[in-house]
Amino acid sequence: MIKKAFKKFFKKKYPYSPVAILGRKSVERILGADIVKLKKLEAKQEKEKSSEETIEAKETIETFETKSKKKAEKKNKKIKKSKAPKQSS
Repeated sequence: MIKKAFKKFFKKKYPYSPVAILGRKSVERILGADIVKLKKLEAKQEKEKSSEETIEAKETIETFETKSKKKAEKKNKKIKKSKAPKQSS
């Protein structure tokens, strides 16, 4: 008995969404937004998230490489300075 009451309470008043009644293209024009199916939206969000993660990973690798290159250059400069012949006056 309680289940029936909940079913009636949560039942849709209209079987279709307003987008379906008015038409997708007209609603897009009215709202100025793109209407996308939920499945496609989830797939798009996952794709964007994975691409952001790969970009972040590439950036961290690049920063690590540049830091290691700078350290190597500093070491090379120190070695060159120490190997340079000392001038006596």
